[in-house]
Amino acid sequence: MAKSYRNGKGSLSSVILGLVIVLLFLGLVSLSAWQRRAIPTFDEERRQTRLKNLADLYADNDKVLNHYHWIDRQKGIVGIPIERAKQMIIADLEANKPHPAELINPPVPPPAPNSSPAPVANPSASPSPASGVPPANPAPGAAAPPAPIVNPQSAPAPALNPAPPASNGSPAATPASNPGE
Repeated sequence: MAKSYRNGKGSLSSVILGLVIVLLFLGLVSLSAWQRRAIPTFDEERRQTRLKNLADLYADNDKVLNHYHWIDRQKGIVGIPIERAKQMIIADLEANKPHPAELINPPVPPPAPNSSPAPVANPSASPSPASGVPPANPAPGAAAPPAPIVNPQSAPAPALNPAPPASNGSPAATPASNPGE
């Protein structure tokens, strides 16, 4: 078996070359970091402007929300601190006790079950033009029956939920007739 010998010059030169490359890389990184710190960027200037504007906004908000101030001196409008405004609103709401709301359109009461039919018009009275019924022309000598006047407000409203028809011929059960259910 043949023994192989390595020349020490080749390995020493590759180590030195590697160290030089690493040192150059570290030198470039440190140089770029130093230059970046030394030169203020446009973003840094904008950041400082934004921070100043934000501090001014916080100061204005604090002045408006936490101190008494004039809103319009000529009209006599004054701004009060928000905590005081909250106390005033709470006191106002506690003074107004809750009450039930009124119905906007109260329901129309249903007609009585034994009510008389619609009133019949008087034959001697002249029909109103709003009734929509043309006057009858009776034949001479014949008495015509009087026509009923239709009043849409006196007619009962149809049921919203009519009871279903009974299948066995018995009357349908209603909640009023079966109170136990």
